[in-house]
Amino acid sequence: MISRILKILEKIFLIPEEKLKYIEVYRDKTDFYKKEFNKFYLNKIFVALIYEENLQKDLKSFKYRYNESLKTDFIVFYNRILQEKLFWLNKENSIIIWVPEFFLNRLFRQYNQTYILAEELSKQSWIPFIKLVKKPKYTKHQAWLNKEKRLNNLKNCFKINPKYKNLIKWKNIILLDDVISTWTTANEISKVLKQNWVKNIYWVFLATGS
Repeated sequence: MISRILKILEKIFLIPEEKLKYIEVYRDKTDFYKKEFNKFYLNKIFVALIYEENLQKDLKSFKYRYNESLKTDFIVFYNRILQEKLFWLNKENSIIIWVPEFFLNRLFRQYNQTYILAEELSKQSWIPFIKLVKKPKYTKHQAWLNKEKRLNNLKNCFKINPKYKNLIKWKNIILLDDVISTWTTANEISKVLKQNWVKNIYWVFLATGS
């Protein structure tokens, strides 16, 4: 009853709703994850936020119900990573990409949230965005597997789009993702990129849980 009265009063007096705030960190997490691999293909890993309760709820809303208003909120944090951590990059020699999905997963979900974010970041930063990496192989969800199985699960499942092979030589790749949880995905995609003569790979995450 009291909560209903408060809501009525808010509408009457136009009391603004308090906007949820995330925990901003803007960390370089490279050394933290580098020790997990015998062969590490990434150059740098950057994260903007801590993956806490407020962000978990909003990311779920964006990822599964496409709450489009959140796109604008999230892009602010990716932009800040570019401005603070990668400000020295030559934009003409850099490319933004995202983590691809197996085509059946994409059909089921109808959209890929990291694709949407990468495309928007490209528009705002003036860094080219291309559909560079494909995932022609179905794999189990990484979060369900232990470390050893994660590595085997992703072997040879990412491919370079042949039409862009010559375009990416000696380029800097900014690989955008939402939450860093199973870092094996980042390393496996980076391995394929380095095999195709990409110069540097910077994995840019919205959030980290650790």
